[in-house]
Amino acid sequence: MKKLSTLVKWSFVLPTLGQNLFIYLELYYMSYFLTDICQFPLNTVTFILTSTAAVDLVWVFVTGIVLEKCDFKKMGKYRAWYVIGSPIIILFFALMFTDFGNSAAAMAVVVVSFCNIGSVAGQLLFSFVGGATITFFGNVFHVTALGYTAAAIIFTIVNGICHIALYYITKDVPVAKTEEKKEKLSVGRMFKIFVENPPLLILSFGDLLRYTAYFLISSTAAYYFAAVLKDSASMSIYLTAQTCMGVVAALVVEFMIRAMGKKATYVLSCLMYGGTAVLMYFIGGEGATVIFIVVMSIGSFFNNCIRATVTAMTADTVIYSMWKSNTNARGFIMSMTNIPIKFGSMIKSVILPVGLSIIGYQAGVEATPEDAQGIAVIMCLVAGGSLVVSGLINLFFYSLTEKRVDEMTQEINERM
Repeated sequence: MKKLSTLVKWSFVLPTLGQNLFIYLELYYMSYFLTDICQFPLNTVTFILTSTAAVDLVWVFVTGIVLEKCDFKKMGKYRAWYVIGSPIIILFFALMFTDFGNSAAAMAVVVVSFCNIGSVAGQLLFSFVGGATITFFGNVFHVTALGYTAAAIIFTIVNGICHIALYYITKDVPVAKTEEKKEKLSVGRMFKIFVENPPLLILSFGDLLRYTAYFLISSTAAYYFAAVLKDSASMSIYLTAQTCMGVVAALVVEFMIRAMGKKATYVLSCLMYGGTAVLMYFIGGEGATVIFIVVMSIGSFFNNCIRATVTAMTADTVIYSMWKSNTNARGFIMSMTNIPIKFGSMIKSVILPVGLSIIGYQAGVEATPEDAQGIAVIMCLVAGGSLVVSGLINLFFYSLTEKRVDEMTQEINERM
């Protein structure tokens, strides 16, 4: 097969960069936008976040099936979606971050307009320009909500440009023969493969808890800086520090996996990430901004180690499935890595607004010590505890080792 050019290789950075701009806008600011900017009641916020997360979860299965079944002959089986999806995202994501007023109609627009949430380059760019863009356009239009709307429009346009650029750059890249002759799987067969793969189920459940914690920490950060640290201006520094540690993790995680193995790296990283969150409950507070940023950046390092490791572990479950059922369901199984993300988002969407309601949080009102403590419980203890449990589940129940994967790979090769 023809070797890929340097331009083609580097072009795959583009969609991730563009995508993460609007992903992190949603992740860090959506809940805060609904409560403090749009002034929705907390029960309404709960409905918006949980209903959209539930629909998003259903779309994981739908999109996985659609991707397998659809084939655009001239545009390419998968590349076509870069062109088809990007303009749709611009429209609905802009609506998602538009303040239509505190009404049932406005709530319906937000629910219908919800876009999918999931690298380092996009996150780093967002940490530099995200908050600044919101503030700049909020000042330009003299309406804070329009700052979020403008940011959503700009970031999704950048995302569209990046995806369409990749589409044209890769137009002459040949399709792998293994993909051309890939076995067609029925929907029933796909789900049977999923439920009959214990390592995949265990990994997915553990990662569900990990993503729930990650989303809680991310979505609560704006509240934590405002109510606990009383230093909202430093959140941009926090985001930049988090991303820088992600870069470091991307550079060293491969060596960690080689030294300890994938399972040990995943477990250790979960326990350390959870430990940093729990620690901040006891040492965090007003004036502790620097300590918070340092400790949570260490946690971010381990979270990014998990991200890289879980992909490799999921690839091992593909080998397990091939060994057990003699069926190559790589595309379907790898697409199922979205399930923990969507379930985690949905669970977060329940915990955060319900938690804020329980502690009596009120938007636009000076946070009380009780508010600060409640927000710290959600961000530090609930999230940290979920991470620790995730690590322990994989420690005791995930069974695939490097040696076992090598043995299964050899058996598969012998069958062929």
